[in-house]
Amino acid sequence: MARDIMMDYPLPAYWQDFERLTCELCRALWDDPGTQRHGRAGQAQGGIDISGRDNNHNGQRVVVQCKKRVWKTVASKETPASSLTIQEIDDEIKEFINSGKIADRYIIAITGLRDKSLQNHIDSINDSKVNTFEVNIWFWDEYSEWLSENPKIEAKYYHDIVKFRSEYSSEELFCEMLHSAFDRPAFHTEFYCENNIDNFLQALESIQQALTTGNLVNRDGHVQNQVRIPDKRKLPLEYQQLKKKIQNLRDYTTQEVRTGAITQQNEWLIISNSVIIGKMNAFRIEIIHLLNKILDHYGFEHFSLEAY
Repeated sequence: MARDIMMDYPLPAYWQDFERLTCELCRALWDDPGTQRHGRAGQAQGGIDISGRDNNHNGQRVVVQCKKRVWKTVASKETPASSLTIQEIDDEIKEFINSGKIADRYIIAITGLRDKSLQNHIDSINDSKVNTFEVNIWFWDEYSEWLSENPKIEAKYYHDIVKFRSEYSSEELFCEMLHSAFDRPAFHTEFYCENNIDNFLQALESIQQALTTGNLVNRDGHVQNQVRIPDKRKLPLEYQQLKKKIQNLRDYTTQEVRTGAITQQNEWLIISNSVIIGKMNAFRIEIIHLLNKILDHYGFEHFSLEAY
């Protein structure tokens, strides 16, 4: 049964774990208990790590390549690939063709987020019909969806996350997410010490997204926390005020960047006008005051606006 909200999950640290997880998901997605990992470590794989039949699509023969990275600095360490180039896609397909194996679908799986340029390249390959098989690419976004829809697999690979969610109320998790959303340099560093305007604006955008959707993302775009936001009718009045005040700070900062009052020089953010610094810090104090009003509403501990 699918969850009320899709979760995102920590990426597997080791390629072998990624391969095992992929194999189990394939068995569930394809309704094929015979799906298995291909060969063993040290053997030539021919671009195949997992093979099986998709019984939900007329028994199509499907193979998966779980793309990995080999660390040159750490002996025997292999991690799942979080990125991919168009050339690597072409090379993987060529390796599979040269292996002489037959399939209806060839899938390349990585732990990165969806990439439009890679998707477009895959579409072009399939549209050209140059191969006798269809090519797909799986991103970590898909894995998050499938794990949420397959609780047994989710519990096996992410036991601690499942246990954590079951032990705390939705309101507690919501307040924890709020704490995490604001626990970043954008709300701990004085503006004369701030070192990157893009990071600051990105932090505000991430907080806004978290307040609207319940999805808290990190600087790389990966979801680090996901919660259900309480019913709007039950949210305190300060919640909308908080969202508005963050937008005000974001608008004011963007405006001062455009006028040249805030500039970026090398690794340092330059705000020469003390009035602007004072106003931006005042915005932050007001924002944290509203945040703590919300936390008070749920009986949760306050957030402290202090330097690290």
